[in-house]
Amino acid sequence: TEIGHIKIGSSHTGRLCGCGERGCIEAYISGRYLGELYDEMIKDDQAYRIQLEKELGGPVRDIVTAWHIEQYHQAGVQYAKVLWQDIAQRLAAVLAQVVVLFDPERLLLGGGVLSRAPTLLACTISHLKDLLPQAYRRAL
Repeated sequence: TEIGHIKIGSSHTGRLCGCGERGCIEAYISGRYLGELYDEMIKDDQAYRIQLEKELGGPVRDIVTAWHIEQYHQAGVQYAKVLWQDIAQRLAAVLAQVVVLFDPERLLLGGGVLSRAPTLLACTISHLKDLLPQAYRRAL
C-alpha cells in the first residue's frame, strides 16, 4: 500500500505535493522535499545559511539531501535534530495508523531517505513504539 498521499495537513494550506495536492505526508517527509524543508527551517538564521551555501556551493533548497542532514545531525546541528524529530513524528503517526487499520505482518519503507539516515530510522521506530497500542509493539 502506498501511504505517501495520506493527508496530514490541510488540503487548502498544507505543503504542496508533487501530485498536485496539498497536505500529503510525502510533502512533509520525502527526500524530494528535504532541501526545501531544511531551507525553511534555517530561514531566520542568515549567518548559518550563508555559511552553509558557501560550503555547499549553491542554494540549500537545491542541494541538501538526507545524507547532509544526517551528517549535520551527527555533528550536533540543532536544525537537523529538529527536522529529523519532526519527520520521525509525522512518519510514525501515519505508520501507527496503517498498522492499526491493516494489521500487516511487516512494514516496508522504501526510498533513499531512511537508507541514508540511520538516526532518522531509529527515531521513527522509537516514536512508533510510543504510538502503537501494546498488542502491536511486540514486533518492534
